[in-house]
Amino acid sequence: MVFMGLYADKIRKLVATVYRRYEVNKRNTAYVIALSGLVMALIIGAGYRAQVLKERFGYQIGSIAWVLSMASVYTKAPGLYNSEESANIIKNPGEYIYKKNGDPKDAKSSIRTDIGYPFIIRLILNDNIKGVDNIAWHIVRYQLMVDLFIIVILFVVGMRIFGTTAAVLSAFLYAVFKIPMVQMSFVEYYYWPVPLSALCLLGLTFIFNNRKDRIELSWPTLFIFFGYGLLIGFATFIRLIFLNLSFVLLPALLLRELFIQNEASFTSLRKRIIPAIKKSFIVFMAVLVGQMVFVLPICSYNKHYHGKFALSDRQFWHLPLQGIGIYKNTWGIKDSGDVSINEWAMERGAPSYMGQPEAVIERAEIWHREKYFELVKENPQFFINNFIKHFTNGLTVSEGDFRFYGFFSAGSTAYKWFVLIYPWLVLSALGFMFFLSRKKFWIALAVLLQGLYLLLIVVTWFCNYVPFINGYIPVFVLLLAIALAVHLKIIISFLESILRCWLKKKLNKQNLLDEFVNCYNNRSSM
Repeated sequence: MVFMGLYADKIRKLVATVYRRYEVNKRNTAYVIALSGLVMALIIGAGYRAQVLKERFGYQIGSIAWVLSMASVYTKAPGLYNSEESANIIKNPGEYIYKKNGDPKDAKSSIRTDIGYPFIIRLILNDNIKGVDNIAWHIVRYQLMVDLFIIVILFVVGMRIFGTTAAVLSAFLYAVFKIPMVQMSFVEYYYWPVPLSALCLLGLTFIFNNRKDRIELSWPTLFIFFGYGLLIGFATFIRLIFLNLSFVLLPALLLRELFIQNEASFTSLRKRIIPAIKKSFIVFMAVLVGQMVFVLPICSYNKHYHGKFALSDRQFWHLPLQGIGIYKNTWGIKDSGDVSINEWAMERGAPSYMGQPEAVIERAEIWHREKYFELVKENPQFFINNFIKHFTNGLTVSEGDFRFYGFFSAGSTAYKWFVLIYPWLVLSALGFMFFLSRKKFWIALAVLLQGLYLLLIVVTWFCNYVPFINGYIPVFVLLLAIALAVHLKIIISFLESILRCWLKKKLNKQNLLDEFVNCYNNRSSM
């Protein structure tokens, strides 16, 4: 027995020596592994994207024609395009030559919304490219580079939120996720919410600094929030779906100020309510001021060209009725485009949308709005059921191109389990973060709120159609990576805490709990 005890002590000392060396070197080793993982993710991602691009490259000539015309005169006549030039592009796409400094004298047509996408195209294109097909390939090559850069962005965001494990998982999961590859392969403004959403996620990691318990009101802090507002404003300039993203930030800021770690008593919470509201409102206003830098020019554009000081002068209320047509419905509405919806409405006394003066179109807008709310009142359960169905499906980006290369694809048994587990995996991870890593939790919560916003603005009206919910895709991947990283760290921390207690010969419930917290927070106690 004495011999066995001595033998056990020698093993314990040997393990303790190895473990101490591990603790000393684990941070540097983790960073080396993380950077290696990022490089591998970029290589793998580039390979898969090249494959998908070869298979799925495409564009719609009618959509790209006016964009090219607008891009060529953007610095001289922003938001305007030459309708005759657009018609010629459609008629002879192979003969068109893009001119970066086009003549604006014939650019008299204007669009009613989203004037920022042609600005992106102007930045991408060089002068004198001949043929729409060549131009589209030139654009999509830049989209491929942007999509690879998103891998780097998500790596940085994952690192700032939850360390190296989340960083590597974020980069790797996005690198092998097929849906953004398919969107990247098609020349259309629907792709651009993906990188814009990723940039907004990066902005969140700067305004929610996980090294500080609370926001400190200072000029550098306000400047950071102002910069985040500029980022949201630029995203809004490209795609209007980002308009209200700043308002999603407010509850996250307020909750962070109220529930500061180690100050959770009701008395201290009550004293913090008014200061927290004031502080959150001040930094929120800094975000709005930054956003207005890009939003006000859009409003001025619509006032000048369309007579309304508004973000969009585009007709809207036919879209909810068209959205109803996506589902099986009792009213006989079919989703085959605006013409079908227009005919359905005209049969019921609505003015036509097609080829009518502005005053008639405005009357049509009023009719469609009233009809939509009439249908909601007539059968609210229809709308509730479809919203729940498409919201739950949208959480996992359910779509035919869903595939994590090397893991599973839509329709497989693994995918069905994933659909069931994903929401609970994320929610449980957030719960663990709230109690075990409060500072990191607030960034993860803000990420979740951004994703819910970008999903809800679509599924409230339509099904979870991927081009419409592209902004949610980076959030989806990031939340999955964080959830996996949290649960993996819990398992590793638990095993490591057992090892520490065994090395200290204090294997009891209280010591095990203390060591688990130390391991989870990367604190050495050896």
